[in-house]
Amino acid sequence: EIAGVTVAAKGQSTGKEAEARAAQGMGAEEFSMVLDLGMGEEWEEVTTCDLSLDYVRINADYRS
Repeated sequence: EIAGVTVAAKGQSTGKEAEARAAQGMGAEEFSMVLDLGMGEEWEEVTTCDLSLDYVRINADYRS
């Protein structure tokens, strides 16, 4: 699930319309992703960020 849209189920794509809706959701400043492996009741929450090329370039110029 990406941005609330199921993009794959039982190892198969849910179609181009779902992919397009998910891509639209990924354009937001923040969005969620859910990965269900179907292997039990455990769960984990991870927070991450986009390390875009511009971000890396800007921070590569810093010297300590």
